[in-house]
Amino acid sequence: MVAHALLPCTDAHWGEVYSMPLRVDRLIAALAIGTLFMPAFRIRTDTIDLYLQYALLPLILALCVAAGTNLISKRVGLLLGALTGHSLLSVVLLGNSTAAAAQQLVGIAAFTLLFYNVACVNRFDPIPLLSMYARLSKLVAAIALAQFGFYLAGFRLGYDLSWTGLDFHQSYTASGLPRVQSVFGEPSHFALAISPAVCLSVLTLLGVANRFCGRLWSIIILAAAVLSFSTMAYLAIVFALCLAGFRHGPWRRATVVAATGSVVIAAYAFVPEIRLRVDDTFLAFLHQDPLQKNVSTLTLYNNWHVALGNLSGSYLLGGGLGSHPIAFERYSTLVSLDGLPYWLASLNAQDANSLLLRIVSELGLPGVAVLSAFLILHHVAAPRTALADASPHDDAWLVSNAALTFIAMALVRHGHYFVMGTPFFLLLYYYAHRYARLAQPTHPGFDPQEPDGPEVAEPA
Repeated sequence: MVAHALLPCTDAHWGEVYSMPLRVDRLIAALAIGTLFMPAFRIRTDTIDLYLQYALLPLILALCVAAGTNLISKRVGLLLGALTGHSLLSVVLLGNSTAAAAQQLVGIAAFTLLFYNVACVNRFDPIPLLSMYARLSKLVAAIALAQFGFYLAGFRLGYDLSWTGLDFHQSYTASGLPRVQSVFGEPSHFALAISPAVCLSVLTLLGVANRFCGRLWSIIILAAAVLSFSTMAYLAIVFALCLAGFRHGPWRRATVVAATGSVVIAAYAFVPEIRLRVDDTFLAFLHQDPLQKNVSTLTLYNNWHVALGNLSGSYLLGGGLGSHPIAFERYSTLVSLDGLPYWLASLNAQDANSLLLRIVSELGLPGVAVLSAFLILHHVAAPRTALADASPHDDAWLVSNAALTFIAMALVRHGHYFVMGTPFFLLLYYYAHRYARLAQPTHPGFDPQEPDGPEVAEPA
């Protein structure tokens, strides 16, 4: 079997992993990936939001160390070192807050190391990691559908979980229907968390042989996504349809394009919230009065101005990690408006409402360039044949596109660097590319007798 990884782990370590009773590697993966579905388990304070996964992180890392990992690799160290260097420059040259930069660095480092070590314990094989994610996504999607069933039955405690003490706020459509959100605090968080599963579901229903998600579960996941009435959920469906189009011939590609267009038109025509968001966003960027827009559009529009202001004020290098809230006070177009409540004027001041806007604001053009190069160079191209044989390259393609769906959705609408699993899906995206490369028959380590794909671990 072939061996490759970010971190050289010794043969002795791998022996310990293979001999672990009760599949401790899978238990560790379940605990770590489970944290992606826990953003509502938090306590808000004036300075920092305390998430339950913060308390679980030391336990999971301790289990990883006991299973035989070396905690950090050269490439992960270089990444964290580059972010640290950029932060130091922003503090010295641009006056960024040391405490704000340190807070973000600690969070990014902690969760990157967490998911790196989880991958290490699982021999850097992306397949079982995505499988574990898919199982948990099925669970939260089933809970979401059950909530809608409770609504139809008139049982409020079954669909409105505000009574549980979670950071949960039930929202409704213009017609009075509840927007299902499972165990998440808001529908957009639910939509983001299941967006990779939405991609897998779309591919399954389009005829892709998919070991991660069968047809029945695909229907359940997509139904839950639709009933969230979240723009992000519909965007994930459209994005998945576009990804599916790349692997078909011209006629089937045209069919996929037509289906995608139909989904877009139907969502705009029949979902008032989406129509309002599209209309307001379009008009906002045509310099219409921003105060006439809905809250989501107003927040995005305002953070766009803040990000561009922070970028231009930092010589295009970005203001540094944690600098967006400081820049918000300087460049926001809303904070000085009379009659606008402060809570509304300062929405998403901490996270820019979008990971792309936050990267533009805090990491500047270097951050955008590095992320773009990473996504382009490590994407797994669509297989030339059907996926019925579930070959290793085909599995890698599924993993790559599922992870890419999350990354794309986060870039659009989730500005947090580490809560809800951005480091996990970036690492999954990277290992899917490595897995596909090692599965090529032209690779010197290719083993045709290994039906489950290459071993992605690297001996010392």
